[in-house]
Amino acid sequence: MAESGQTFYRIIRAEEAVIDDFRSAKALGKPLRDPSQARAWEHGVSVFDSLAYAKERARAFKFLLGRWIVQVNIPSDAGIEVERTGHD
Repeated sequence: MAESGQTFYRIIRAEEAVIDDFRSAKALGKPLRDPSQARAWEHGVSVFDSLAYAKERARAFKFLLGRWIVQVNIPSDAGIEVERTGHD
């Protein structure tokens, strides 16, 4: 029986993922641009729910976010909260 959970895709800058690829914007020292997004800035990381959309976003940003995409599998009992914050 397969473990239930969710699968997401994260754009990364190198072929191999490193811990910084999964740090929040705050942890990476990036400024808070929108105070209404303070919680996501402090604790979140951006992921996409489809590989096709992650590829589209990487291309749309001319690969400034990264050229690689890693699959992230989150078990349902991981205690990780998922929240849609984008508008698309």
